[in-house]
Amino acid sequence: MVDTNGATSRESRYYLLSAALAPEQFNAAVRSHWGIENGLHWTLDVIMGEDNARNRKDNGPQNLALLRKTVLNLAKIEPSKGSMRGKLKASISTSWM
Repeated sequence: MVDTNGATSRESRYYLLSAALAPEQFNAAVRSHWGIENGLHWTLDVIMGEDNARNRKDNGPQNLALLRKTVLNLAKIEPSKGSMRGKLKASISTSWM
């Protein structure tokens, strides 16, 4: 239920599953799926601009996806505090000096 300006509305979402799950199990499965989306794909899309990439020929898209994921993994294990965007910008600015 969503309460907007004093009015209550109802939203429905439909999912296809191969197994019947209890509500608690279903909730855990959905949250797990979106955890992957938020943890990896969102970072690749928003911080690294993957959706704006215009490479379409041959092996270019796969090669660049592999490089992006490698850079992301290296940035995750980098010990400094701060945002992922900050880590990536700092590594770019210091690596070219």
